Amino acid sequence: MDRRNPADEGGPVSKSAHVAPGRVLRCCLAGVVLAAACRAHASASGPGAQRVVLADFEDVGTWRLTGSEGLAPGAWFAGTVFLGSSRVTAATGEFGGEIRYRFDPVADGARRLSFRREKMRRLTGFIDGIEFAADARGGAGAVRFMLMDAAKKRFGVAAARIEGEGWRRHRIAINADTVKNFTAMRFPVLVDEIVFTLDADQPASGAMFIDDIAATGTFTRGDTLSIRPVYDGLAHPPGAEAKARYRLRSGLPEPVRRVVRWTVDEAGGGRVAALEREVELPAFGETEVEFSAGRPPVGAYEAELRVEHSGVEVTYQDTFAVFAPNGRRLNRSPMWFGVQDNTVWQAEEENRLHLGWMRALGIDLNRLGTTSGRFRPDQPLSLEGWRALLTPISEAGIDTTLLFFETPAALAPAAGVRAAPTDLAAFERYAEDYGRFFSGFAGVRYVEFWNEPDIGFFRGTIDEYKGMFSAFSRGMRRGAPGVLIGTGGVTVLHPREKKDFSARMYQESGDDYDLAVFHAHGSLANYVERQRMVEGWLSEAGLRRPIANAESGERSGYTAAGRHRQAMEVVKKMAYSKARASEFHIWFTLQDYWDMDPEADDSFGLVTSDNRAKPSFVAYNELIRRLANTAPLVARAPDDVEVHGFRREDGRHVYVAWPAGGRSGAALRLRASAPVELVGLYGRALGGLPASVGRVHALGAEPVYLESDAALEFLRPEEMPLTAPSEIHRDAAAATSFEARLRNPRDVELRGRVSLADPSGAVVWSRPVELAPRAEIALHPVLPPAPAAEAPITRYTLGLETDPVGELAMELPVLVAASHPIDRVAPGEFDRVAPGLAPIVLREAKDVFELSFDPAIPAWRDPSDLSVDARLAHDGENLVLRVDVADDKHVQSHTDDQLWRGDSLQLAFYEPAGRAHVLLDLGLAKDGPVLWCHKGPDAPGRWAAPVSIRRQGDTTRYEATIPLGRLGFPDGVRAGSPIRFALLVNEDDGQGRVRWMHWAGGLGKNQDVENLGHGILK
Repeated sequence: MDRRNPADEGGPVSKSAHVAPGRVLRCCLAGVVLAAACRAHASASGPGAQRVVLADFEDVGTWRLTGSEGLAPGAWFAGTVFLGSSRVTAATGEFGGEIRYRFDPVADGARRLSFRREKMRRLTGFIDGIEFAADARGGAGAVRFMLMDAAKKRFGVAAARIEGEGWRRHRIAINADTVKNFTAMRFPVLVDEIVFTLDADQPASGAMFIDDIAATGTFTRGDTLSIRPVYDGLAHPPGAEAKARYRLRSGLPEPVRRVVRWTVDEAGGGRVAALEREVELPAFGETEVEFSAGRPPVGAYEAELRVEHSGVEVTYQDTFAVFAPNGRRLNRSPMWFGVQDNTVWQAEEENRLHLGWMRALGIDLNRLGTTSGRFRPDQPLSLEGWRALLTPISEAGIDTTLLFFETPAALAPAAGVRAAPTDLAAFERYAEDYGRFFSGFAGVRYVEFWNEPDIGFFRGTIDEYKGMFSAFSRGMRRGAPGVLIGTGGVTVLHPREKKDFSARMYQESGDDYDLAVFHAHGSLANYVERQRMVEGWLSEAGLRRPIANAESGERSGYTAAGRHRQAMEVVKKMAYSKARASEFHIWFTLQDYWDMDPEADDSFGLVTSDNRAKPSFVAYNELIRRLANTAPLVARAPDDVEVHGFRREDGRHVYVAWPAGGRSGAALRLRASAPVELVGLYGRALGGLPASVGRVHALGAEPVYLESDAALEFLRPEEMPLTAPSEIHRDAAAATSFEARLRNPRDVELRGRVSLADPSGAVVWSRPVELAPRAEIALHPVLPPAPAAEAPITRYTLGLETDPVGELAMELPVLVAASHPIDRVAPGEFDRVAPGLAPIVLREAKDVFELSFDPAIPAWRDPSDLSVDARLAHDGENLVLRVDVADDKHVQSHTDDQLWRGDSLQLAFYEPAGRAHVLLDLGLAKDGPVLWCHKGPDAPGRWAAPVSIRRQGDTTRYEATIPLGRLGFPDGVRAGSPIRFALLVNEDDGQGRVRWMHWAGGLGKNQDVENLGHGILK
């Protein structure tokens, strides 16, 4: 991408045409509950041209500062300089865009600010004009737009003059008169940046306002209709009517009528509502439509709007939540429940909104980044920005953990601010000033010294890091003796980590820190592995330090399943961390921030970029409510269930339980001397269990809370009269049997019946039983062949009825997973039988994940662009696979642990019994085919196994023979052995990895076992 200074782009400057503000129409829409407000916008573009709004600032967002000239000393983004949503004034709607500036009043030269936001850059078209409204508030300056064309070249557009009081509308034509080198521009184009300049004779500090930025021209049909939610808060109160409002905006020059369809599903569950409304959209106008889901119970919900428009279907994926926010901080002792808000990147209005969310959630601690460029103790303007930012957080009763990140520019070496300072004595004095200032705000508890110094965020060695850490620690302790110092937040395990950096930091810098801090994104399994490594390093060095996690996230992606998975990981990771007596745990982040940066996939947030609570927000709210003011208890559980116990200050016992080892469900067997209350992931009451000597509760995939006045005992399967596998892998094409065991624990004969029922309650297998005292027998229930439309996971119930009826009667959940059959073949016979093996075929758009939003890179077109045919088998000793990838261009310029960056095949395997998790890449490097293991029984590295990768026309054939022992089957396999697995094919057409195709999850964005597909070794 061309990174030249936008001010150097040249091009003519012309006066803009002023367009009369749009008039407001109010009308009633037939069949719509809401009396909708419809706005029609006048446009100066030609007859029939389309008009799409790029930014209306109603989402309360902030734009990145991408360049500046003439800033006042100490001014910084976004404390004193920003472009963001503001309530001060708006041309239409509730929010306008405020350009806040602080220029140097005595400096000569240009006064310029450049801003970019990915949300605006997503729309491309054959743009012939840009329209916007502006209010200079009595000042004078100019606004200029930068375009990026299909070849990634940037072009400057003539500036529009902004002056005077009040809102005025402007239009800038896009043509040879307003764009230098216009004939070289390749359409379609996008609006890349806004450049604001202030006249030299104007006051150096102030604000101007901009609103309703739109482009005119010709656009793809789907882009001429936009759907955006209208913000009414994050939560719908339990018991109240749950309504959702949406703003529909048409870019067409004529009025249209459209049918809007709205569906609502429970997160991880079934359909709740399906409604439709007819709406009328004026030419270049908008309308609001409201839907009601009735009074759904407490929970997290997924909604979808669908509108057919100009022959294409436009959809909007939404979330809403029914729950009671905590509303205030509940917890008074570690582990502190935290979150990272990107506070220093956000304008005042966005920070105000987010602070309300944090209070609603009831968090204890906010992680606040403080780069050295923003903190300048010698500049009053720098400190002014920090006071304005920190004071509301302190007043809200939320504590802060600071992140010190980057060397002050004046002390940085030639390698830059991410290298160690040149003058450690001066750096120590800087740290003292830093500590003295920030400790002056109530609630500043901790400081983390550097973000992920074990990888590229620190450009130096461990010895250089240790030297500057010691200097920082000495200065910080003088300036802020009450603030605890944490180590760098290292990744612990990372493909690009510096060898032994993390271990040496913890073990050799023990005198410099109070907390051992680490980061761990992804699944609970990733988290557990890293925490245990940190604990081991501390133990080896004889150091007793509290452990804290300062960055613990999980991308949700942009699907309902991904958001539900993220919610489960929040609870699992937080509960595990608290059970290990961690000092604090920071969820990364409060809100998604993909909207700020090009090519980002930052879906870590608890709230969407459109200000909707994700399921994870609701789950975190409930977790805080349940686990606030508790202390860890020892809770022993069987292998198929993970349980963490806690005791509340009032003596009540709280447990969090979920299926272990990637299972989709399990039987929770418990003994209770007092009644037990059950609460679901999102806070819904699931009923209660009476005091019992051996009660079974069926767990689904979601974590569940159990509360009781007495401690609970969790029983192993052999302590129950009836046992069965909690999960069975089934080949859909064949009947399947499994082994259950019945034990008579009494001194009298047991008589009864064992039956297996399907989800409808119909009995599919049954057998009478007579069992002598203390005897035990094996049973082999038979599952019939699966129905044609079987769900991926089907719950059956295995029940014991006794005669006479007694307390031994019980029911067990048996989850049946539809599984891909991996047939057994004779050694050397794979090639002959491969055509008859069950294939995995990927050739549809639903199998594709696009990584790029670049207009110069076309999206996946059809199977000739990329498609996959995979065949797997085993010979008792090895897994044998062949994967044919249709791809018109094969590009692989990487090797070893970076193979995934080019055309390659990725594989994941998980053996449930031994919990062996293996991640492999296959790629054709310059020195030949490579099989690289990222995760497995040994250290990462190349595996010496038979591998072949060759091109045949437009097809790449990957073949490999992988020992089953290295996949977790050291003793071989028996018929019916379950395995979890996934495969993913990366595509690079010469511009980097642009997309992938995948079967099942657990690779790509989320390398977790819970999302792997199911297989069965025949």
